[in-house]
Amino acid sequence: MSGGSAVKPTATNDEVARGILEDIGCAPDKQEIHGAINIYTAAETGNLERVQSLIKMKGEEFASVPDEKGYYAMHWAALGGHVEVMRYLHTLNIPLTLATKDEVLYQPIHWAASRGHVHVLEYLIEQGVGIESPDGTGVTPLIVSAQFYQPLTMSWLIHKGANPHACDRQGDSALHWASYKGDFDCFIVLLRLGLDATTLDAYKQNALHLAVLGHNLTLIDKCLELGCGINTKDQAGNTPMNLAEGRKYFDVIRWFQEYLPSHQQPFLLRSGIKPGPTKNAHVAFLLFFCNVLFFGYPVYFLHVIPATPEFYTLHFLLLVVQSSMWIAYFLARTVNPGYVPTHDPEYEQIMSQLTKFGLKFQGPFGPNNRIASPFTELCHTCETVRPPRSKHCRVCRRCVLIFDHHCPYIYTCVGYRNRLYFAIFIISGFLTCYIGQYIAYQRWDLISNYFYVFGYGNLCMMTFAITLLIIQTFKAVITNVTVNESVNHKKYEYLKNAKGGFVNPFHRSYIRNIAEFCYLTKPVELSYSKRSVLNHKTRYEQC
Repeated sequence: MSGGSAVKPTATNDEVARGILEDIGCAPDKQEIHGAINIYTAAETGNLERVQSLIKMKGEEFASVPDEKGYYAMHWAALGGHVEVMRYLHTLNIPLTLATKDEVLYQPIHWAASRGHVHVLEYLIEQGVGIESPDGTGVTPLIVSAQFYQPLTMSWLIHKGANPHACDRQGDSALHWASYKGDFDCFIVLLRLGLDATTLDAYKQNALHLAVLGHNLTLIDKCLELGCGINTKDQAGNTPMNLAEGRKYFDVIRWFQEYLPSHQQPFLLRSGIKPGPTKNAHVAFLLFFCNVLFFGYPVYFLHVIPATPEFYTLHFLLLVVQSSMWIAYFLARTVNPGYVPTHDPEYEQIMSQLTKFGLKFQGPFGPNNRIASPFTELCHTCETVRPPRSKHCRVCRRCVLIFDHHCPYIYTCVGYRNRLYFAIFIISGFLTCYIGQYIAYQRWDLISNYFYVFGYGNLCMMTFAITLLIIQTFKAVITNVTVNESVNHKKYEYLKNAKGGFVNPFHRSYIRNIAEFCYLTKPVELSYSKRSVLNHKTRYEQC
């Protein structure tokens, strides 16, 4: 990775990082080259019969013809994870260390590492391919696995003897690449193996510089915790703060400001008000209280009630609704939303096995010969094994059971244990707004003074916002899908069907979904006893 104000990997390494194999992975139609009709697609998809028939028809030298980008059938077979095709090509004297005909000089072992095909890596190593084989930029298979979010593959390679300290020609190790790519799993594994986040590469950048370039707040926070200074300058004289300012990463800048000495912090931070999205975002919380307590209530009690005595019944109803709203607010704010216990011994056991024994910890291969990763169940910040549907909140810095969202207005997360109180709070606010709208409609003559005009405009904005929120909450309740799951459903495998489309495994019926939301019935997941990476049980009872 290069220094300077526009710090990014060089052209060749950036091609690796962005995924030279990403445009490859879709098996595009390869044009005919010297009569090579789809041998590359056949090799990638594992169609051995097609590969054999083409070579029989065109001759053995046909297997040595690269495609238009300089990639050979052997590379495509490695990318697809098809050892049988690779074995066949090897019998035709195609070397397993064959390099691509471009400046990067990829070998099949690098392509296999990018997709996490451990069985291909095992075959290549058994056949004598070096586990430290570099490409043209000095990138080893271990570094490739860090570039392509393959922590299990990386653990396996280290277990087989790969050097975790190996660097490419720019002085970037797997830890540097994991920082830049935002791969927290690889980052933590490498830390546990003794790599130092403060180590500088050839451009005098440490893991914090690269985490800023990758715009990953979780990794940035971890790097700061590990002692990577925000004032450390790279070869071009840029500190991590300079890099964030140059790229206009305002969330990173706000995050850094909390680590500055008090005399260098903005006024809001020095006064204890944190604008967010940082560790404790106060602004929305304070705006809500100031708007309601110092404007809404004075206008209502001092002006609206005296001017509308004919609506005494509605006023009484409004006071009852407001009382329930503040009780629900207090409970939603103070009740534990469902924090998952931290420093779980099971987490330490899993990480120890992964770093010491590699994939011996794992069970059978998953779909497409890829291993089902336990890392999806781990939170490295809380050092715990997450139950299903839980998520780590960056603001609260805790994993929350059946995480819905972090609400800045109640200043905490909405999760399994406080979601009902939050819903009552929203419903009460919804009724408050519409009672106010009814009174305003009946006494429109009052909306003449600028004071009332401003107050009614404020009421309209709150009514619009809370109507959207009540729709969102109602949808979550009747479908039994949290807001987080609705927004990020493409990230969760349990919300995908066989074709990759959305599926809701938690929906039973609207009535039963509502009953579950109100704690009248237990969620489906609660029928199990304890959460485990291996047997996929839950441990909600421990939260």
